[in-house]
Amino acid sequence: MLAERLRSNVSSAFLGTRCPLTASFGVATFSEHGRGRGALMESCDQALYAAKELGRDRCIIFGADVAVISNGGRFLNSVIPTWGRRS
Repeated sequence: MLAERLRSNVSSAFLGTRCPLTASFGVATFSEHGRGRGALMESCDQALYAAKELGRDRCIIFGADVAVISNGGRFLNSVIPTWGRRS
């Protein structure tokens, strides 16, 4: 996936530097996660929010388990698929 390659390249390029840099990505696909621009951007935004809440430096693909309760940033489900998570 392109987002994971970008995340990995950014992280690797700045690893061990005085200013380490990481990237997080929220991924959604047209029609599966949103049929209009607004709906698709909302899905991407929720996936990005999940990536940051889970510790940053990761890619999250939008799914039903990524839906966020706006009150306090709590997730509806505890299992959220992650890719590129650093140990």
